[in-house]
Amino acid sequence: MSIEKLINQIKANPNKVTEADCDKLLIASGYELRRSAGSHKVYHKANSMPITIISPKSSKYVRPEYVERMTKMLKLGE
Repeated sequence: MSIEKLINQIKANPNKVTEADCDKLLIASGYELRRSAGSHKVYHKANSMPITIISPKSSKYVRPEYVERMTKMLKLGE
């Protein structure tokens, strides 16, 4: 799936975003995974705030509040 399609999918339905979708989008946006401890993954990019994604335990989808935080930091809502 292309990055544009992925962004449109995330905007259309933020409740159905997987951890792999977040990973793909963040890496394509220039972030790198610097730390993975347990269920927490922390992505870093120079001159930007780190983004933390917490892996779901009982669902295959990331919680919408983490998706919203990620989209705000990546400025996808504009």
